[in-house]
Amino acid sequence: MGKLGQYDFPDSRFARAIDVVEKLCEPSYGGEISRSGLADMLQMKPKAGGFNVLLASLRDFGLVEGREELKVTDLGRKIVAGTPEERDRAKAESFLNVKLFKELFQRTGAIVPEEQKFHVLLREITKEDPVKVRGQVKNVLGVYTDGIRFLDILKKPEMGGTISSAPQSQQIPVPVLTEGQKFIEIKVGPYFQRLPYTPRGFDMAVALIQGLKEEETKSA
Repeated sequence: MGKLGQYDFPDSRFARAIDVVEKLCEPSYGGEISRSGLADMLQMKPKAGGFNVLLASLRDFGLVEGREELKVTDLGRKIVAGTPEERDRAKAESFLNVKLFKELFQRTGAIVPEEQKFHVLLREITKEDPVKVRGQVKNVLGVYTDGIRFLDILKKPEMGGTISSAPQSQQIPVPVLTEGQKFIEIKVGPYFQRLPYTPRGFDMAVALIQGLKEEETKSA
């Protein structure tokens, strides 16, 4: 499990976690297994770091519960055996169980910023030391990019999102506003962020722009 500031995040990719849950829900396991049994099923050592990372990720995504005796959660079962709409919704809910990923999604929608912009955004959200963020940015970006593709349902109009025919590199998530709402919106190339129209929102906007300026100065 990784950590930046107050945010924990899984180190295993979401597709891998789903694959494990699908295997656990096969008739031979029925959604329940011991910790050592899961390691045997995956041909991993139960005390190895890789296995512990995967198990922690399954818990972070809300897909399994328990310590020595593991059980697939109701959310995990919906991903495997629900209706198509239930599966889509359950995948989105599971991925957004990770608070850091939920914050990122709320800021950028379905568009994943390039690494430099993503680094600035991680710094802004986590308030973590820039050196530590730099050391983790590739890992977080990889896990986040892998998982965000499962959130197509949140781009549908009825879910408050949008569907665009533009190339993905040009798509900009369009906020759906109710009457009287105002937001601060910042667009820099493929990067888009929506902030609340409050004093705190203005402070965040200034900090974000300053961070982008610093990154651009370093790369110049």
